[in-house]
Amino acid sequence: METSPDPLEIRRTRLLERWERVRPKIVAVLAPAGFGKTTLVRQYLAENGGGAVCDCAGVRDDLDLARRLIPALAAESPDREQGLTQRELMLGDGGTSVAERVGIALEAWREQARGTIVFENAEHIANSAAARELLARLLGHCPEGRTIIICSRENLRMHFTRYAPPHEIMVLRAADLVFDASDVRAIFGPFGTDDRSIERITAVSQGWPIAVLLLKRFATEGRIATLLDRLDDVAFEELHDYLADEVLNGLDADMMRAIFACACIPRPTPADLRALKDPRIAAEIAEFAKESPFITRDPDGSFVVHPLLASLLCEHQEERRAELLRRVAAAHEENEEFQRAAELYLASGDQ
Repeated sequence: METSPDPLEIRRTRLLERWERVRPKIVAVLAPAGFGKTTLVRQYLAENGGGAVCDCAGVRDDLDLARRLIPALAAESPDREQGLTQRELMLGDGGTSVAERVGIALEAWREQARGTIVFENAEHIANSAAARELLARLLGHCPEGRTIIICSRENLRMHFTRYAPPHEIMVLRAADLVFDASDVRAIFGPFGTDDRSIERITAVSQGWPIAVLLLKRFATEGRIATLLDRLDDVAFEELHDYLADEVLNGLDADMMRAIFACACIPRPTPADLRALKDPRIAAEIAEFAKESPFITRDPDGSFVVHPLLASLLCEHQEERRAELLRRVAAAHEENEEFQRAAELYLASGDQ
């Protein structure tokens, strides 16, 4: 993996110091796109002697993963390159069974080595039971001296404590990777950004690194103040495209309707969603909120959609939003929940 730091990158000091203190054997960095997983890992490797990458993008099965593993082992230990090249050739031997060829890669993995192997794009392993099983075997037979880093956009549903004691495991999720208020203040301080704007930046971005970096660009251009209250501005178009491609793409129609409802309804509750007459919608969005940093739940149980995602979903949807609010308000009125009904009628524009 290229370990030269980008001079324009923001060093993730807090996370790197935590990583240095723990010195874990297994590190899992699990978060959706735009949370700086690869950037964080690259910064760690740049400060700790580098490492090798096994790119799992598009992995089809265990043999496919095994074939990608061998070059990573050669990059980890250049002195083993010749022997590993021979094993790589053996993996292409169609005269032996898949199990035997996978065993060759597993044997190479078990040999003593000191270094770091990064499994990048590991969410693709979840699509293959065989590849997932091989990853579990690799974790279970990791030699002393090797550190494993797993970068994934999805929770792999693996119990890492089966492969190492808890004090040798570090799991970083979206909540760990966001920029907190002190990070935002440090990033925007050099631009003379006032306290109110910094608070607004924190609220609008919710610490999502890629959004913070876009807002930082606006600050360098001297137009941050005018854009903070205009989240549907054309300036956010690229970020909206990113959200559509990386966050919403792949969600089914029912989930999209549920997220749109949460974006439209002020402080939406499960009761509001049940008023849409779809018995699954409240449960499905609650389950989604457990994993996604783009929909969270407040202590009172209401759902909160990331401001930038809400602006994308509601853009040019005034009539559809008003119709949905009136429909939910009417359901509350029918159930004699008159105060909530009145709140939603008002939000729909009905005075």
